[in-house]
Amino acid sequence: MLGFHVVALTGLVKCYLHWFYAACREVYVPSLAMAETLRADGLKDNFRLWPRGIDTARFNPAKRSLEWRARHGIGVSELVILHVSRLVREKRMDVIAGTARRLQALGIAHRFVIVGDGPERAALERGLPHAIFTGFLDGEDLAAAYASSDIFLFPSETESFGNVTLEAMASGLPCVCADATGSQSLVVAGVTGLLARPGCVEQFAEKITTLAADSALRRSMGVHARERSLEFSWDEAMARILGYYEALPGKPDMTGQAAP
Repeated sequence: MLGFHVVALTGLVKCYLHWFYAACREVYVPSLAMAETLRADGLKDNFRLWPRGIDTARFNPAKRSLEWRARHGIGVSELVILHVSRLVREKRMDVIAGTARRLQALGIAHRFVIVGDGPERAALERGLPHAIFTGFLDGEDLAAAYASSDIFLFPSETESFGNVTLEAMASGLPCVCADATGSQSLVVAGVTGLLARPGCVEQFAEKITTLAADSALRRSMGVHARERSLEFSWDEAMARILGYYEALPGKPDMTGQAAP
């Protein structure tokens, strides 16, 4: 009975969203993948692309810090796998824990660093007893956490864009992400990082194993990730949305009449 009510409510919400967004002259989406997902769901195709920006001075490979690593008990040559997010189920904490267990079973030397907080933290700490949990970080401490790591892991499949992935790329990290909305639009598979089937622990572990075994590949992908991040400036992002707004007064609305 509960399932019936959930299905019915979902249908009502979808109908409302279809009506609401169809009434909009333009809908701004952060990625092409997000637009494709919404079109596939039957929404009106009135989408305009508006990617987010990144502060590439703050998030920068130059922020790598041996002192930061030492402060957290990380050795100079240890391979650090970083995850940054709210620690909630939809970010796929189960995949992170499963990937860590798989890497351990394969004998891949590594150290997990988990940045963030949330209701799933306690369970994740139990599942990853050897990981470093920093809690919430911001400012220079967050920038140092990114740059002082070696691989960024992000298995979430519910992102509309993926700000943390872009921050990791700007910090010079190869990214192993879910092949899903958000990450698909940022990670160039085989160039700036690797994409794994959503929810597939074996694939995530396989991709990380590939990077763990090849420091030259990590460096190359890190360099290309940094270069790609430079395409996402806030100046360009704001100039784009300003251009959209400035063009609206002369565009026809739903009745076919031009706005005043």
